[in-house]
Amino acid sequence: MNIKKTFLFSIAVWLFLSLIMYLLSLIPFLEKNIYYFTSIWILLIIKLFFLCKWYFRDVAINTKNGFILGSFTAVSTLILGFYITIPFLKQYLIDISIFEEYFYLLVIILEIFLFCLYAGFEFDKTFTKNK
Repeated sequence: MNIKKTFLFSIAVWLFLSLIMYLLSLIPFLEKNIYYFTSIWILLIIKLFFLCKWYFRDVAINTKNGFILGSFTAVSTLILGFYITIPFLKQYLIDISIFEEYFYLLVIILEIFLFCLYAGFEFDKTFTKNK
């Protein structure tokens, strides 16, 4: 496991998530509803796929590393979101209560964790040669 690469992965996920929330808040007809969060979830899955491909290129591909990556990314994204995104982007987001709606926030964090865990499992099965 590479700590530096794990930290860069977490920062990239957090930056993308903050950027997506900001850009989606600029769309006038997209209010804070299920379409808003569905857009975030779909775009996050695409970004996570490419980031996991980048991460597992040099790191051993197994479920344990996927679990560690998912745990670290979920916790660090949550911490960075609460301490940096909310104070600096408060006026641009649709409503600050999007961070207070724990269900949607937990789904985003759970999505990050489960996708990283699945990537470690699936990439291991796909790219490991039988010996």
